[in-house]
Amino acid sequence: MKNIQTVLRGALLWMVCVAFLLSNTACFWLLVGGAGAGTYRYMKGDVTRNYPVGLDRGFEVSRQTLQAMNITLSDQQKDSLGGTLEGERSDGSPVKIVLEPAAGDSTTITVRVGRMGNPQMAEEIHEKIRDRL
Repeated sequence: MKNIQTVLRGALLWMVCVAFLLSNTACFWLLVGGAGAGTYRYMKGDVTRNYPVGLDRGFEVSRQTLQAMNITLSDQQKDSLGGTLEGERSDGSPVKIVLEPAAGDSTTITVRVGRMGNPQMAEEIHEKIRDRL
């Protein structure tokens, strides 16, 4: 019986040490919160909005908006599961728009500007998308 208690105590101590070491890294939060905590850190530069239009219309309006803002498109892909538009601003910062079909005839559009994310610029793009709808 003492042998089992010793093994369990050692295992518990090991788990506490590992948790302590990992808690100082983003990996710990990714493990604890699944993708949630780690994804939040990356996504806080993203701005997501839902629009009451189908995927095709949302994709076309997003494409037109980027062109009107003189953002050079480097890649555009769309299928029935969603779409992606990637481009570059004149200052070289990347712009990415991800579209996903949502409930009913609506589309979720996520905008990211810059590598670290620039929510103000992403909001500006959303405003221009909304104005075109």
